[in-house]
Amino acid sequence: MREAGESLGVAILPLLFDDASENIYKRLINEGADRGAQALVISDTTENFTYRAIIVREANGRGLPTFAAYRAFAELGATVSLGVNLEEMFRELARQIAHILDGTSPGDIPFFLPNTFELVVNRRSATQLGLQFSPTLLARADEVIE
Repeated sequence: MREAGESLGVAILPLLFDDASENIYKRLINEGADRGAQALVISDTTENFTYRAIIVREANGRGLPTFAAYRAFAELGATVSLGVNLEEMFRELARQIAHILDGTSPGDIPFFLPNTFELVVNRRSATQLGLQFSPTLLARADEVIE
C-alpha cells in the first residue's frame, strides 16, 4: 500500500490496533492527526463498521476528511463512501439461504459477485472541513448528502 501511495505522491500512514474499542479509535485518530495525516481511509473491517460513529465523529473533530467503503459511514458524516451496496448483498444472501432451505445443494448455487457499487458524497461534511467537490464528481455520485 505504501508503494501505491508513493507512486501517487501520497504518504500512507497505517494506524493499526490489536483490540477494537472506543478509546483505541480515539487514540489512533488523534495520533494520526498529530503525525500530520491529512485524511483518513477507513478499511471495511467488522470492527470499523461497529465503531463507525466514533471514527467519523473523531476524524471530523480533528478536521480529517474520511473515505470509507460503506454508505453507512457517509450517512454519519464521512466525506465519501464508495463500495458495495450492503442491502443488495443481504438480499442475495437471503435468496441463497432460501434455495438451500428448499433443498438446493450449496455447491450448486452460483457464486455471487456484487455488481452494484455506490458512490455517496457527504457535501455537508466536506463543506464543514473546507473541501469542495468538482461538479463532475457530484454528477457521478449515486447520492449527495446536503
